[in-house]
Amino acid sequence: MRVLVNLAVMSMALLPMVLPLWSWDGSAEEKSIAISVERSSLYRADPTSTAPATSRYHRFPVFACTNPEAQRSPEIAATCAAALTLGELPECTDDEILLDPLFVSTRDNDTAPWSTWTLASGPECIGPADLADEAARAFHEMQIQPATLTVQPPNGWTIVHFDTIVHTENPDEAAQETTTELLGTPVQIRAQPTEYTWDFGDGTTQTTTDPGKPYPDHTITHQYTALQTYTITLTTQWTGQYRITGATTWTDVPGTATTTSTSNPLDVLELTPRLVTDPLAQY
Repeated sequence: MRVLVNLAVMSMALLPMVLPLWSWDGSAEEKSIAISVERSSLYRADPTSTAPATSRYHRFPVFACTNPEAQRSPEIAATCAAALTLGELPECTDDEILLDPLFVSTRDNDTAPWSTWTLASGPECIGPADLADEAARAFHEMQIQPATLTVQPPNGWTIVHFDTIVHTENPDEAAQETTTELLGTPVQIRAQPTEYTWDFGDGTTQTTTDPGKPYPDHTITHQYTALQTYTITLTTQWTGQYRITGATTWTDVPGTATTTSTSNPLDVLELTPRLVTDPLAQY
């Protein structure tokens, strides 16, 4: 997702600047500035733009205007003067977060002095719907650890025409989470396993929503019919959710992700019965 700020500029390129209490970088083309936010108050514009920068911008926390140290900077003092015109802050819902006001400073060319910071847009509430596109991107870039594939018997062999048990973790325990910032907003991203496809290596597959359980409560089994060595592969499908940090409601992310887990080679053996002398007779 990109935040568009309409300003009267013809073109600009990346020109970073760091001031007390905030940092930013950005660029624009024609009459719109396309801003993507990496973390709170840090902006990055289109890196393909090579034109000289004629505008710069940042989000400024209004509460900093009460800090005497901050106002010793002429630029910050001017920003605070503009911030005082904002009036009351909007009231956000429990699932929203309040973004600081956005300010802009311009110049005529790449050697001219920068103008005083002026207000481009006031504080605004941002909610899950505003973060949907960025959350989907973050989910699909998330490094999901593949589900653990467990085979029983556990020692690399099983018996022909005998139940071979497979299972992975409980889905509630297997959910994976990460934290990030989207458009300057702290967000939690969660991946949950929802479907399992078990490929037993002999041409047989089984798809379940059940992660399986170990013996003796096992729910997923397979019987091999040939004395060979096989490798079992588990493909896990994950769905994503996100929420603003501190919120209670999770929002679904469109699409799914998949991971693959592979067992060690599994030898299928045959049991051969033998008659032996009763070893207990000596007792």
